[in-house]
Amino acid sequence: MFIDSPITSLFKLGELKSSYLIYHRVAPYLNQLLSDKIKGEPNEFVLLFDKGMKSKMQNKHIWVG
Repeated sequence: MFIDSPITSLFKLGELKSSYLIYHRVAPYLNQLLSDKIKGEPNEFVLLFDKGMKSKMQNKHIWVG
């Protein structure tokens, strides 16, 4: 993204560190933003479930909360 920057040329991010950052930092932040948005404007959201999912996936609903 910033090829000519000396700072970014030294930046390294491995698989474990990137997964940690996403799971423990980015995901909770986005979850909180979504939760605040839903609580603030509850009439603007609709949850839909696709009943045509494969039988293996029917027990794997994602819970945000």
